[in-house]
Amino acid sequence: MNKKQGDIKHVAIYLRKSRDEGEYDDVLSKHRDTLTAIAKTQNWTYRCYEEIGSGESIAKRQKMQQLLTHVDEGYYDGVLVMDIDRLGRGEHADWAKICEAFLYSDTYVITPQKVYDLSEEQDEMFFDFQAIFAKMEYKMIKKRMKQGKVAGAKKGMWTNGRPPYPYVYNPKNRQVEVDEEKRKIYRMIIDKFLSGISAQKLSEWLNRCKIAPPYAGTRNKHGWSNNSVVRLLINEIHLGYVIYGKTRNIRGSVKLVEKEDWIKVKGTHEPLKTEEEHELIVMKIAQNNIIPKKTRNGMLPLSGLIYCAKCGHAMQFVRSKRKEGSYWTAICKYVHPDGTRCSQKGRKLDVAFYHALYSTITKIDEETVEMIDETNGQYVEIEALLEVRQKELKQAEQAIEKLFELYEEGTISKQRFSDRIAIYDNNKKEAQEDIEKYRQILAANNDIVTLDSIQDKVSEFKESWSKAATASEKNKAYRLLIDKIVYDREENGVTLEVLYK
Repeated sequence: MNKKQGDIKHVAIYLRKSRDEGEYDDVLSKHRDTLTAIAKTQNWTYRCYEEIGSGESIAKRQKMQQLLTHVDEGYYDGVLVMDIDRLGRGEHADWAKICEAFLYSDTYVITPQKVYDLSEEQDEMFFDFQAIFAKMEYKMIKKRMKQGKVAGAKKGMWTNGRPPYPYVYNPKNRQVEVDEEKRKIYRMIIDKFLSGISAQKLSEWLNRCKIAPPYAGTRNKHGWSNNSVVRLLINEIHLGYVIYGKTRNIRGSVKLVEKEDWIKVKGTHEPLKTEEEHELIVMKIAQNNIIPKKTRNGMLPLSGLIYCAKCGHAMQFVRSKRKEGSYWTAICKYVHPDGTRCSQKGRKLDVAFYHALYSTITKIDEETVEMIDETNGQYVEIEALLEVRQKELKQAEQAIEKLFELYEEGTISKQRFSDRIAIYDNNKKEAQEDIEKYRQILAANNDIVTLDSIQDKVSEFKESWSKAATASEKNKAYRLLIDKIVYDREENGVTLEVLYK
């Protein structure tokens, strides 16, 4: 490193508090006081970066991303942290990114115990060892936390973070309690729905009354919605159950778990509805929420299939009468909670519209065929590459393990150990990065579409369509192939995006 430790003038102070470490503010405050005192003692100017969150991934930590950008740009002489594991305890690729940022920008890593100069071989090696230990510790912490949550859930304790409306979590006694003001609103929602008021009408009523939605942020930026009311109505937590393990995080990807594998037991919190009420709610939603009334009556071929591209809601159909006859028009009637109507323009469902839709659905052009063939070929190639890199990773790990054994036995010198470990560690890092990349590609193409599967579905649709005589039969034919049709109309015409099953 070109500069000397005595040249340190301006530093960043990075403070990260994990969600599992007690009261956030108290821990952050103690760490902040310690590090700022060090900076003041050394007469360093400083800027603080603070966040609360997991240490596993840089991608989930905005302040860390910002800090690394500023380190890359040479803003600081050093970064002051309570311990190395505050920077991260996740995957090797993250550590490589952190090391590169500090190494290439001539930036020190400063802890209360030591100043690390990553251009010095000894410091770099010690830093890497600390990273390995931090990752091992993090995995053990995660394992113990999961075991604790599972054990707690089996005893009926709440272990799932924020409970649903109208419950609140009391950290003092670690119990889920009922917010009495919200209890009144919840019971009104249940009673009104069971009396025949729809979820959509309930959401409009809640917004008119300016009742705060269950969660803040973009998830409920327009207040209550049909979906948020339905989710509240069918939630089994309100029956007094604790449910754990609905999802599983596999290598950063959230997967749904089969219902029979959930942990579902009676909890210690107060139930807010009866089993009879819950059964009635589920039955009413099953009857009314899946398909609009006109679809259930089989009145139109596209009932329940066309969705607005602007607001995401299902479009409705209006019948108009003219001298030349009557016709149907697809329009969006959704009204935002602030009272403004969706700006989507409607379209007459005439013969030309249906012909264009049929052509869009059934056309498999040359470009599509080439794309499918190319994708399938790449998929097979990536599977082969993944297998090769997995073998190479295993070989590198075995070589590293062997080197440690030789070094501990005194068979090889420290210098030779350092040289060889650097080579194998680099091989391991590259293999891990490639494996992760290949897995992400394969996961994204898990349900790979083949030309045969598309042709089979289209052929089945054509056959059903040719036999369909009524609007209801045509609707069934569409549903064989189509999940939904996203409609948008601008000045340059109508765009239909067909989402296949």
